[in-house]
Amino acid sequence: MRKIVRIFAVLALCAGGTAVAQPAEETFAEALRRALEEAARSGEGCVDGACPENRSETVLPNAALGDFLETLPPDASLAPPAPAAVKVTSVSSDSIYRERVESSVTSGERGINQPLQDESRVLVMFRPNLTPAEAAQALSDYSLKVVKTLPLIGAVSVDGSAAIQRFGYASQTSATTLDKIHKSPVNRLVNRLRRDRRFEAVTVDAALTPAQIKSVIEPRLRPQGAPGIGAGGSATAATERKDWGLAAAQITPAMWDLLTIPVTVGVIDDGFAVHEDLPFAPGSETGGRDRDHGNHVAGIMCATHDNGIGIMGVLPNCKVKAAIASIEVAEPELTGSSGDDVEDEIGNLTTLLAEYVGAVLLFIEANPDAKVINLSLGYNWMPNYGIDPRKRKYKRVRREVKNQGVFIRAILAVAKTRDIVIFSAAGNDSTNLSKPLEAMWASPFNYGSLEIEKLDGWTNGIIVESYAENLKRSNFSNVGGHIACPGSDILSTTALSPRSIGELSGTSMASPYCAAAFAGLRSMFGQLTVRQLLACFLNPPKEIGGRVPRMDLEDAFEKCRNL
Repeated sequence: MRKIVRIFAVLALCAGGTAVAQPAEETFAEALRRALEEAARSGEGCVDGACPENRSETVLPNAALGDFLETLPPDASLAPPAPAAVKVTSVSSDSIYRERVESSVTSGERGINQPLQDESRVLVMFRPNLTPAEAAQALSDYSLKVVKTLPLIGAVSVDGSAAIQRFGYASQTSATTLDKIHKSPVNRLVNRLRRDRRFEAVTVDAALTPAQIKSVIEPRLRPQGAPGIGAGGSATAATERKDWGLAAAQITPAMWDLLTIPVTVGVIDDGFAVHEDLPFAPGSETGGRDRDHGNHVAGIMCATHDNGIGIMGVLPNCKVKAAIASIEVAEPELTGSSGDDVEDEIGNLTTLLAEYVGAVLLFIEANPDAKVINLSLGYNWMPNYGIDPRKRKYKRVRREVKNQGVFIRAILAVAKTRDIVIFSAAGNDSTNLSKPLEAMWASPFNYGSLEIEKLDGWTNGIIVESYAENLKRSNFSNVGGHIACPGSDILSTTALSPRSIGELSGTSMASPYCAAAFAGLRSMFGQLTVRQLLACFLNPPKEIGGRVPRMDLEDAFEKCRNL
């Protein structure tokens, strides 16, 4: 079904969502050109015969409301974020928490506490036509204190402690299990605020993390100087490595010869370490906790070529603009197989939704040259909490995902006005599920991407599934994405040392593969619009399991070249 939808999306790129019949003998380029010409003749959705890239049916805040929110100062008296936890008694077999959970159950502790959401903070989005006075009154009516403003999407992060006390919710017992979370004080406040028509959307400040499965967190380190993987005729083959995914995705030396224009790609992750093989752009955030996850993602995209160390990234002439979106929270203590505490390696970093949204918007504002951004954060329902959100008893969980998707849909609408494409991991919840989880439930970004796609007929938020070296879907990968890229046993840079490399597996590895390839395609065809480029990119000839297209850079190049 998605294949049919993709084909018709290509034919309706600028025709206001109306598909144009395609004769069987038409080539891709002919069909695309004809659809564009038809749209230009009709003028539907176009101005002076041109179809703007920034059109979205998502209504952003009026200028006066945005200006007002920009002037609102955060309340300096507020306490730091305090994520509320739920009791978890089972997790997926590949979770980094599995041993800790099993030990707690047998020892009588009956599970571990996992951070789920902030205990008093709420994210609210105002109606886009609200006046500044009406917005100020809405905050005052509920005694909401400003934590962070998000003027580009007409939203604010607020502390609801005073409102929780005022309405008597503080006397309620906080939830101890995820399926009873609707009974918590902050959720009761959220339900009350949702009934106020001055708010477009209201949600709890949810916890997001990089994929919490062992294969994404604990790298299988590879010694420097070992024989290259698929090194071909490289002069540095003895010391510089190539990942198997380059050949599988048709990212070839012939493509590299064409990628002469310098490319800057954006990566928002949980931390980065300085590495000799990583070309970070000026202004990148590489301080704080060193994280293998962020380094691995950055290396897949931009690890330096022909320097005799590390690996070769997807792009040969590339810089990473890195930003960190994470806060310290109390997570369960973790113990490695040796019995040593490995908390510094794995635990203690979570991103709250408001921090995540703010980091993405700030990055968009501060980095106009980064037209492709990669994100890899999600809920991690199975690894973190051991739940399948599709089950009937988790109806309220799904409702929160939908509400949080409204905020991401607005971010994507902002990104559309700036010709920015954002890539996101499909998620890694599916290892122990008889039916893989749909990516829409794995992160607010994924849900928001599919919502703006339904609204506008196309999306600039691309969801990436993972496949393995046997060209089959990785067993952990969620489904329902737009495209698939290599994500199992991927070799890239790590944070252990300035030259360390290792293998990780996850949709977090697949997403930067696709993001970097698209950035390269964009650099080769700067004259094409974002929608034309996506049409070339999202329609390769081969699929994974007959469901999702397998990215093929050479094929995308040929499609774009013939436009």
